[in-house]
Amino acid sequence: MAQMKKPTAATVGSSGNTQVWSDSTPMISGFGAYHSNESGCKNPRPYVTVTLAEIKQMVLNPAQVSKEQAQWFIPSSLLSRSHSEQLEHGQFVAGWQDFDQNATVYDVATRWMQVSGDADYLCYASRSSTAANRKCRLIFPLAKPMGGAEWVMTQDIVADLFDEAGLITDRAAARSGQLAYLPNRNPDFYDADYLWDGHHVDLVTMFADRIGQKHEAIAKANAEAEVRRSAASQRIRWRKCSLRLVMTERVRTSGTRSQRAVPTHATSRMEWPIRLVPLTR
Repeated sequence: MAQMKKPTAATVGSSGNTQVWSDSTPMISGFGAYHSNESGCKNPRPYVTVTLAEIKQMVLNPAQVSKEQAQWFIPSSLLSRSHSEQLEHGQFVAGWQDFDQNATVYDVATRWMQVSGDADYLCYASRSSTAANRKCRLIFPLAKPMGGAEWVMTQDIVADLFDEAGLITDRAAARSGQLAYLPNRNPDFYDADYLWDGHHVDLVTMFADRIGQKHEAIAKANAEAEVRRSAASQRIRWRKCSLRLVMTERVRTSGTRSQRAVPTHATSRMEWPIRLVPLTR
């Protein structure tokens, strides 16, 4: 296992302001899936925070508790579990991936080093991992804090790179408010590895081409969706026009001198029961 070195800080200039973060930047955390302080929750509890420096120590000395008591985090400094809030306002300082299909710590760490150019990482066995069925989680610090939309896209790209190597990821990790559980050892099995020498990965620069391809794919999908919506809207207009013609014809052919049938309201289908109104002479 590699020896931990002194963590480095990343500085990002934004609109004339300098934003500084480090491995001690607090990220939202809690204990158990029901720990929430969101509006409308039944038993609100204030969130706690955790830092990457603290998570490194957890990798070396993992907890051993039930999942109901297990600590989780979202790698964002925004204290919210809301997916929409994190997507719009979150500032993410790390990425992560989950592997539930017989993936070893060694295989995941090796692949990460290949795709990232030996960037820093923490990799540890999940609570449900066994010697016969390996499962693990990967956490990697970012060189620059990222907004929610950009972070979601790069999470998806990293997952693609692992999937291409046969290491299947859980795509839920790309959700902006998804909980990532911190090291919590199985009494019968635990494995971990890490590299931490100050090389935090810059995903935006490293995956610029893939990000461009994702943007193109999204733009194409949006354009195709708009064509489908337009076609559907046109079909609805034609149905309404045809319905009016059918209703008019029914009145002409089935009405009597004293009364005729008129639907109570017009929809895309003929609605019954009907009301009867007198015919004017």
